[in-house]
Amino acid sequence: MEPNLRDTPLRRFNTFWWGLALFVVFALVAFILRGIDSDEMSTAETERGKERTAILEKVTAEQLAERDTYKELGDGKVQVKPTQVFGLAKEMGLLEEPKASEAKHNMKFK
Repeated sequence: MEPNLRDTPLRRFNTFWWGLALFVVFALVAFILRGIDSDEMSTAETERGKERTAILEKVTAEQLAERDTYKELGDGKVQVKPTQVFGLAKEMGLLEEPKASEAKHNMKFK
């Protein structure tokens, strides 16, 4: 193997620093270009988010309007407000908490 006469410690030192300087220059240029270009950027998620927000507001308004109305469903059935249904269920005793039974269970414990 013959030695390479062009490979010297000074050349290696110089090559390292030139490579490091080139990396730093590339990082600075990328940072500057990113700062210039990022002001007017909009992502697909942002654009789709606007559509989703409009749909959510529309559905929420429809649900609130539907919830607070009476409707004749036919066959003598009527759709009423949930607050009135729960009030009726309370009057009928359907929403009372269960009570402990007084019946004997015929089990003996030690």
